[in-house]
Amino acid sequence: NLDRQRNTLADLAHSLKTPLAVLRTQLDAGDGGEGVREVALRQELDAQLKRMNDLVSYQLARAASGGHKLFSAPVPIESTAEEIVRGLEKVYAAKNVLCEFEVAPDVQFYGEAGDLQELLGNLLENAFKWARHRVLLTARPGPSAPNRRAGLVLAVDDDGPGIAAEDVAKVLQRGVRGDERVQGHGIG
Repeated sequence: NLDRQRNTLADLAHSLKTPLAVLRTQLDAGDGGEGVREVALRQELDAQLKRMNDLVSYQLARAASGGHKLFSAPVPIESTAEEIVRGLEKVYAAKNVLCEFEVAPDVQFYGEAGDLQELLGNLLENAFKWARHRVLLTARPGPSAPNRRAGLVLAVDDDGPGIAAEDVAKVLQRGVRGDERVQGHGIG
């Protein structure tokens, strides 16, 4: 299906944005002290290249399977978010954003690790982009039904300008941006 292929490519491009921005920021930050800096740069390059490889593998597998898996394993939320935030802190270093987590004990995401990375990556990147100085990720159990796992409520808040209530439905659509003057691909 052509739409599915387009969406997969758009998802892949969007997912690769942050690791590529981290690499660019690190390469542009060269300011002497090359011995120590070179080791740190190599480690960061290795970590971001691994992340990009994982993203590409995940998106290709998702496209091949039609995007649906029958079983899902628990994925830890906090460690996944920490990895994403480490990269965003480098990209948005000049803003000096403080990102805090309020993750309820034993709460986990049941699904593919790549889905959680994509979801948190989109939400946290938008929060870092618009925040003045603070971002808060909250994860707590959601509603449950008989014979089913409890749901999950993820919320990312920041101290930025926010989205007007009448624009929320619009900006959650795929590829729509709240402010067309700002670079990005939107939340949806």
